[in-house]
Amino acid sequence: MVDSCIKEQDRFFPIANVSRIMKQILPPNAKTLKEAKETMQEYVSEFISFLTSEASEKCRKERQKMMNGDDVCWAMGTLGFDNYAAPLKWFLDSFVAAVKGSDEVGYLTHTVLEIRNQ
Repeated sequence: MVDSCIKEQDRFFPIANVSRIMKQILPPNAKTLKEAKETMQEYVSEFISFLTSEASEKCRKERQKMMNGDDVCWAMGTLGFDNYAAPLKWFLDSFVAAVKGSDEVGYLTHTVLEIRNQ
């Protein structure tokens, strides 16, 4: 029997990640209330669910067994997030090229950090 009661913490994007992202974007002296972090956590989680649902539907129609990054990029474009889909696609392609070019985790980590900082 599957437990239909899902813990709230398992449904949402981790609050620590939300806090870290908010801290990076806001001015250094900015304070954020717990309620603000929780609200952003709900929004981020809903957005991820929204994208995943659209990408999943595409995969189901095309009889794909696994969803990949290209499917998520497609979903972003389909849902009107074109301004984000193109840079995400570029990052994904760069990451895949880096993975194919090296089996060393240290190299991959360095490459991903370089790409993120561009």
